[in-house]
Amino acid sequence: MTEQRTIAEKLTHVLWIGGTPGAGKSSICQFISRIYVFLDYRVDPRQRDHSARRLAQKDEQHRRWLQKNMKQRWLETPTDVLAQDFIQAGQDLSLVLEDLLAMPTEPMIVAEGNFMPEAVLPYLSSPQQAIWLVPTKAFNEYARRTRFEEQKKRFHAISTYPAPEDPERHLRALVERDALITCHVKAQAQRLQLPCYEIDGSRSLAEMTELVEQHFYPYIVEHMSKLKPL
Repeated sequence: MTEQRTIAEKLTHVLWIGGTPGAGKSSICQFISRIYVFLDYRVDPRQRDHSARRLAQKDEQHRRWLQKNMKQRWLETPTDVLAQDFIQAGQDLSLVLEDLLAMPTEPMIVAEGNFMPEAVLPYLSSPQQAIWLVPTKAFNEYARRTRFEEQKKRFHAISTYPAPEDPERHLRALVERDALITCHVKAQAQRLQLPCYEIDGSRSLAEMTELVEQHFYPYIVEHMSKLKPL
């Protein structure tokens, strides 16, 4: 606990955006970072680096996952197992914390990823330092289908691109997995009294970005007021 509080004190300049895939977290993170000239930390672009570090740490579960092909990963693995593996990964912030602690303390950092509320809570100085976004099942399916179509257009010429053997079943597996993850995130956030918003498409991306920005704004003002002027 003492170590967690020490780390929390070192990460007061970090704003956390967690939740489930398909909620627009990455786009919102990038927009807020650009508007305020904050640093942008997103987990997805760091996956290869994190994977290499996990292998170096002799993570056998991760090694076994990498050895599976697309069919074994998405079509032969039960949905509840896929969801639990994802949740377990979101509970482990060790590599994320290493990255954040190695980054400058100024300007502020907007950190985005599939962080679980329970994992982030010990590193918060205030509930306004973090927010969770989760999509409804219908909106997530729409977002997934849109992304699949965009990927097909852009990657069809790349022979090494690992296209799913059965795209529709692959999509359904992702949507069902994400629905289970969403339930888990919402339940955790409610139990811990942390802010969590459901994305159903009724608000535009700009409106959702403004909502997240308004949530963070008091914390941003408080943090910035403590900084010495340049």
